[in-house]
Amino acid sequence: MVVETRDTDERGKVVLVVVVEPGPPLIIADRVFVMPDATWATLADVARRYAVSKGDRLDEEALGSADMELEEELRGRRYPLARVRHKVLVKEGFGFAYVYVQPGPHLRFRFEGNERFDGDQLTDVIDYDKEPDRAPAALGDKLQSFYRRVGLFDATVQVEERGAPTDAVNEMVFRIREGDVVQVLGKEFPCLRGGSRTAEALLGEVDGVLATELPGGDLFGSVDPKVVDEGLGPQGLTGARPSPLQPDPTRTYDPAAYDKVVKHVRDLYRSEGYLSATVGPVHVVRRACHRHSPPGQCVPLPLPTRPSSTCRFDPRGLPVEDPDPDPRLQCRPDRALGVTCEPRVWLHIPVKLGPQATLYDMAFEGNRAVTEASLLETAELELGQPASNLEIEQARRRVVQAYRELGFAYAEVRAALDLSPDHTRARARLVINESQQVIVDKIVVVGAERTSESLILGRVALEVGQPYRASEVRKTEERIATLGTFASVSVSLQDAYVPARRKTVVIQVQERLP
Repeated sequence: MVVETRDTDERGKVVLVVVVEPGPPLIIADRVFVMPDATWATLADVARRYAVSKGDRLDEEALGSADMELEEELRGRRYPLARVRHKVLVKEGFGFAYVYVQPGPHLRFRFEGNERFDGDQLTDVIDYDKEPDRAPAALGDKLQSFYRRVGLFDATVQVEERGAPTDAVNEMVFRIREGDVVQVLGKEFPCLRGGSRTAEALLGEVDGVLATELPGGDLFGSVDPKVVDEGLGPQGLTGARPSPLQPDPTRTYDPAAYDKVVKHVRDLYRSEGYLSATVGPVHVVRRACHRHSPPGQCVPLPLPTRPSSTCRFDPRGLPVEDPDPDPRLQCRPDRALGVTCEPRVWLHIPVKLGPQATLYDMAFEGNRAVTEASLLETAELELGQPASNLEIEQARRRVVQAYRELGFAYAEVRAALDLSPDHTRARARLVINESQQVIVDKIVVVGAERTSESLILGRVALEVGQPYRASEVRKTEERIATLGTFASVSVSLQDAYVPARRKTVVIQVQERLP
């Protein structure tokens, strides 16, 4: 490295010039792994995938990244305390990389109390190597959520870690109480008045969401061993046979799934103009069992009060939040207090629609290059119909696409909805930021090593000096792809996040391997 100064025209100021001569790069002559002999046989295949190899340039940043990648892979293989560090030794112009691997104890899962699922199935549910949060509490919550999704609502999971950092193996013990299958016996929609759907039709919407979100409901399932024994098995006495779990999603209560049900129903009504509609929260009604119920049975106690919803609205007809339901309506099992609950629940899902808003006007703000009449035609929103958030969003996208087609690649459109005081009339507004119309300044091809650049440019629909139109971008990509020599083709603007009047178009191609 040479450092020198040069005078300038301004008194008291000089230019500092630093001349760097990199010389030949330092190459890794050998890479050596240092790890306990007991784990080498098990982890040798993982270690050999270390990202920096013999013959690579000695780069501290690359070595540090390789350390972190190997460490994360070891942790995904259930070595949660794994540490990987490197040390570089330079001798006589050669670099030697020593990679120190401390795997720590291997983590083994142990399940206690599981009857309906074996250890391999529960291990697959945990999916440890792909789980971002590997804390014991998070893994326990994941198992408990799995049990709830198959109808075992009362299942509990406690997690305990066993072992020391110096041990070869540590255990993570999951103590599971599966409980009985809890079924939903009925769903009610109090406060549902008006709208185009009956309660039966709304129930079909709810069950459709549950069938998508929850397991079960398959045409083919596990065969009951008792049935097999009766038809094909021995005729004498046989041991107990557990019945296979065959969950019915429409009769399963999982709070996470019902959160999606609530959102779906709310969005459904708001898309029909009921912009103030509220749905939920879900109220669970469950009876307690009598303390002297026969073993294996539940004699339900009567509810202390009748479930009800006040269905409150303000003077304008807008929904008002109801008070919290009586906690005595939902029994919660407690082994310490000897409280058991009926394996059946009833769900109350309040649905308050409020007034239906009609779209009476549509306005545009910020448009200069396109007339309001043209935008109104592009939006395709029909006045006099129920105001739908979904339809307004689709109109916004159509307007954005229209601007893209005119070359306004950086145009932004924001939708707003103004409601009348009684929420029966709505005015849609599209606020537009047109930015500049982008003109194609030049076209360059990147990635074509064996293909003629002129052959590619001959397929380009875009023209220099003309607007950068979205349809011509798609047409260019399709034409070049039909050559059949490229694995991928993309057309974009150079420095795409920097708006400018004139932009360079970059055609990025990836050639297929010969």
